[in-house]
Amino acid sequence: MSYEKGVPEPLGVCLKHEKNTVLGTVGCFWTDKKAKGMELAYAISEEYWGKGFAVESANAMIRYCFNELGVERLQARCKKENKASSRVMQKLGMKYEGTLRSAVFHRGRFWDMEYYAILRSEFSR
Repeated sequence: MSYEKGVPEPLGVCLKHEKNTVLGTVGCFWTDKKAKGMELAYAISEEYWGKGFAVESANAMIRYCFNELGVERLQARCKKENKASSRVMQKLGMKYEGTLRSAVFHRGRFWDMEYYAILRSEFSR
């Protein structure tokens, strides 16, 4: 497994009782290995939205990164309009750090991106 080598890659998110059903992914990538900083990313299939799968799987990933990879700071971002994803980050204990205006060009337009982060010292799960 790449995580054991300190090289993060996305993992599939499955139901506990249906391990062959992948409902999404969760993973992290290094933003600054020397500063022990990573970025969290998650994507859950729309039919499973609002059921806690993003929070549960992202929380497990955060715990792994802090405890096993020695991460000090974990950040995440989403389009400003994506209030559900912002709420996931808040439920994870991440703090809003700011908005980068027109930071991403996607689907024919520029999007403002909201950034959240959590530090090892703030994580208590």
